[in-house]
Amino acid sequence: EIRNPLNTIYNALYDLDEIIEDRTAEISEDIEISMEEIRRVQDIINNLLDFARETERPRASAHLNDVVRKTVRLVQHDMSNKQIEIVLDLQAEGEVALSTNALKQILINLFTNAAQAMAGGGKLTIRTREIAKGTPRPKSNFQEIKSTRYRVEDQKGEKKPRGPNGERLLLQVIDTGAGIPSTILPNVFNPFFTTKEPGSGTGLGLSVVHSLVREAGGSIGVESAENHGTTFTFELPLART
Repeated sequence: EIRNPLNTIYNALYDLDEIIEDRTAEISEDIEISMEEIRRVQDIINNLLDFARETERPRASAHLNDVVRKTVRLVQHDMSNKQIEIVLDLQAEGEVALSTNALKQILINLFTNAAQAMAGGGKLTIRTREIAKGTPRPKSNFQEIKSTRYRVEDQKGEKKPRGPNGERLLLQVIDTGAGIPSTILPNVFNPFFTTKEPGSGTGLGLSVVHSLVREAGGSIGVESAENHGTTFTFELPLART
């Protein structure tokens, strides 16, 4: 029921792309973004269906920094209108064991939650690093503030792909928003759990993030301080070469 109208919209955009003459670069970009977002919605449908039945996804890879930059461009205008400054601190190089659409879906969910937490404006920082096994992680943003940490534990015996020297890629999404109360922090990845008003959220966003990251063999940590913000930290496996 959802895919049929999406296919109609996609085909109409394809026709417009073929027949519009004397187009500007902006028109071409808008059409391409629209078609790309329809493809992303179709992937979201597939992920939602995966909650009801287990499916095996094909191996995939995506360049972490490239996908971060492209996804930021999608939300840049909306964030600017909401007085949210975006800071990119991208120092990792390499590909992670996630598809481009899966990684984009993770980022969009995190950016959306961050924007909602910063209703009065703020700063959104996206940080990437290459980290070797046993090396220290970037310092917390809450050094002088009491915060609550929660980590999704890895399943026992689960093998986590690493580079030849134990490398993984670290991704952090940091906001300066309202923060998450310590009493509900352990529940944020539970399906259908939401603190938003009825009609404002499904409670599936972070569940999908959790599912995609764990399926790839990654790990997730979250640290939050009320009225100071939230930091999501992901350690993502390198794509096999």
